[in-house]
Amino acid sequence: MLVLVLIALRFCSPDDLHGADPWKEQPILRAISLSVNTAMGEYELWAEDLRKAKRKPTDSDRSMNVLVETTFIPVQMALEAHPNPLLLEQCLKFLGTTVPPEFEHFWRARILEMADLDKAITRRVNELLKSKRASKK
Repeated sequence: MLVLVLIALRFCSPDDLHGADPWKEQPILRAISLSVNTAMGEYELWAEDLRKAKRKPTDSDRSMNVLVETTFIPVQMALEAHPNPLLLEQCLKFLGTTVPPEFEHFWRARILEMADLDKAITRRVNELLKSKRASKK
């Protein structure tokens, strides 16, 4: 019996045993979360400015998209290893509402890859986005 317990303990993560949230406990995951939230906030301000200016995108605008999209890569990888439904939902809502039409092609792969992480959350966000679009019409 002791051997079975030791084997089980060896294969169980300490986080699983104690019910700890790795996104709160692990410094790297906390840093990734902070980074993506900061990037989304800055991107939202930039996207609003672009919309208000009614101008064609510039190289600087493309750079903004490259920087923020690059921030999403480690987030996606971290979410694959350590699911965080709230953060994934926040990212999907951001991608569905904030990315300007001029840059949707640029973000398409990231959107699809992140949507593939959790089908239930993706369906919920899609329904929310559909209802928002329907209410605007």
